[in-house]
Amino acid sequence: MAEALTFYVTFHGPFRVSSGSAGGGLDAVIDLSNPLPGSSLKGLMRNAAVDTLRADSALVARVFGTEFAASPWVWCDAEPGGNQWPTPSVRARVSIDEETHTVVEDRIMLGAVMEPTVPATFQVVQQGAIANAERPAHEALIRCAAAAVKHVGAERRRGLGWVSVAGDRRISADDIRLIRAGGTNNA
Repeated sequence: MAEALTFYVTFHGPFRVSSGSAGGGLDAVIDLSNPLPGSSLKGLMRNAAVDTLRADSALVARVFGTEFAASPWVWCDAEPGGNQWPTPSVRARVSIDEETHTVVEDRIMLGAVMEPTVPATFQVVQQGAIANAERPAHEALIRCAAAAVKHVGAERRRGLGWVSVAGDRRISADDIRLIRAGGTNNA
């Protein structure tokens, strides 16, 4: 039976994970069938593990995988709280001329955003083999990396995508020591 870790994403404002294409008069469109994909969550968590947590690189590779070895974990797409994602709204962004401090003509970007008011849920599911001794380090890294994620999607420096991510279990100082030691208890 596959083991799963469950996480809750609380949104502190609108977010957009762009579909990669324009449409419907918008420059940035949300995939309405999957507004917050597991692949985006995995990438953000891996980045947090490396840059924020400074976790042992060999442990990061074992948990998140590499181009040569698949991860034993699968990141599931986020499920909306309240059983459905909210209807997207449209936000505009303009370019400002640095010399005149006025709007540059014909430089407007229209993009869809979502503004969930209830937390979304996602799971990280074990599907590959992990040694029993290694599992606590894997779980610690996944939980800590999730908690370190503070934004999702596009335009994170322009006020979109601010979030908090929490799991079912509190993070301890021992978790941090374990992930920095590479999964050994010799920290």
